[in-house]
Amino acid sequence: MRAKPLAALFAILCLAAATPDASAPIVSLEKALRSAPAKPDAARRKAVRAAVARAFDLDAVSRSVLGEEAARATPTQRARVSELILQRLSERVGRERIGADATLRVLRSRDVGLGETMITTEARRGQDNPVTVVWRVRQEAGGPKVVDVLREGISLSLKARRELAAAMRGHTLDQALAAMERAPAAE
Repeated sequence: MRAKPLAALFAILCLAAATPDASAPIVSLEKALRSAPAKPDAARRKAVRAAVARAFDLDAVSRSVLGEEAARATPTQRARVSELILQRLSERVGRERIGADATLRVLRSRDVGLGETMITTEARRGQDNPVTVVWRVRQEAGGPKVVDVLREGISLSLKARRELAAAMRGHTLDQALAAMERAPAAE
């Protein structure tokens, strides 16, 4: 009779051990940035782009950015949005300089259900004030992936959705995407 609760506990512990750490894509991204060439050249851009592509679920981010348009968007349009997001994230992340005096600490991790976890991190360079960043991470078949980033309480997905909505005023999705592809990313 006592074996069943122990077996259930063992199964839970095995499942927990098999579940990848939700902070893994964040830690992996930081390591990739540390090992990327310091000089802002093509090699650094390529390394950063690959690291961002591995860390983020670009399809999920694209669906979030498209909002109601996601159901009507063609596969080509969704791919353009994914590429635009990858390009802008890579540019933003690529500007970050992670030197020997920089630290990234995971402060807390909170399960929010449906396979998603909110990871709060603190980044600090030397004596600078720390910057708190919250990462929304989703468990995927291939492991955890980032689906949104909140900096200073602002969701990057929501910010991109608003930018797309503004670009679409009076224009088609293709026209809005073309305009966004030509324009530099808004900070």
